[in-house]
Amino acid sequence: MKGKFNCMELREHLEKALKEFSTGAYYQVLIEAKQEYTKLTGQINDDDDNYGLRISTFSDWYLLQYRPQNSSSLIISDYLLRNKVAPDLYETFLNVNYSLFSYTGTNYKKQVTLKDILHNKKIILPKDHPQVTLIKGDLFTGRLLEYNDKFHLLNGIYILPQETKGILEKQCRKIRKLKDRSAESVFLYKTEYFATKNKHYGHLQIPQIFIY
Repeated sequence: MKGKFNCMELREHLEKALKEFSTGAYYQVLIEAKQEYTKLTGQINDDDDNYGLRISTFSDWYLLQYRPQNSSSLIISDYLLRNKVAPDLYETFLNVNYSLFSYTGTNYKKQVTLKDILHNKKIILPKDHPQVTLIKGDLFTGRLLEYNDKFHLLNGIYILPQETKGILEKQCRKIRKLKDRSAESVFLYKTEYFATKNKHYGHLQIPQIFIY
């Protein structure tokens, strides 16, 4: 039976995993991962206004979705096995929901509500969830963990231009029909790549950049 939901416990595991798997023998693995990540989602520049969020997004991807060269396992899998984490948490970390979301505000219980646009689902975050620094209507890519039927939104989010909403919703409908997680990830990586390009090529119009 699953234990009580605890946002901070999930975050503490991720922080510990990043510390363990980004230094020593894993430092070169981290460098290689960052190179691959920038190919997928665009260059990370320390003078960009979203630099902090990009670093958080990279960290989430590195832990939960990256497989090092010559390895078939995720970084988080190695961490969970090494630290003998409870099986229910193992399941939680290996089933991250990487998706396109919109922040729809709060409900009558003052809980944050999201729309998972890619999977056409409504998401309600628990009352004890850390504060979400979003504005109603914000469109973003991000990652959710589900534990004991409750959701936790990770820190790494990529806020997208509002003008892309129609294009992205149309593409989501196409991708949803495939029921293929790999295709979903490719779509989301491209979306982040296009958003990065949009920041650096402001003279181009949204439809000229977000071409799938």
